[in-house]
Amino acid sequence: MHHYDAMAEPAVPLPSAPPRIELPLAEARTRLTQIARLTGLTGQVTVIVDRGRPVAAIVPVGAALSRPAGRPTANTGSATAGWMRRIEQVRAAVREQHATRIATLERALNDAWATLDCVRPHGSDRMVDALRIAHRDVRAETAEPAGRLPPAG
Repeated sequence: MHHYDAMAEPAVPLPSAPPRIELPLAEARTRLTQIARLTGLTGQVTVIVDRGRPVAAIVPVGAALSRPAGRPTANTGSATAGWMRRIEQVRAAVREQHATRIATLERALNDAWATLDCVRPHGSDRMVDALRIAHRDVRAETAEPAGRLPPAG
């Protein structure tokens, strides 16, 4: 009987450490679906880098759930506070933009109704009167815009 050393090796290679790649943040964002699916199938770990510095990793869900959360670094608190301040600044700016836009739209709507009131006074057009009734809750009760005469009688 012959003894072959080649037979002592397993038919299937032993699992090695999962593959690991690094991707820039922009590329990871573009390929997120592909990366997530590949991670689930192969166990690949993808390290996301921002300006050459590792900032996050996409890991198989089993690995993420079996490990305790990482310890915060010394500057995590100040970074979190900085992000929260920035988020509040953005929220305030968006609220201001929305308020300005709403005011502009309300003025435009009031101007349109004032023009319609001049062109089609109350009682002169049944369809316009029906619109007045349908929109009375959204029509602002403000003074007539400058340069326009109030509707007659």
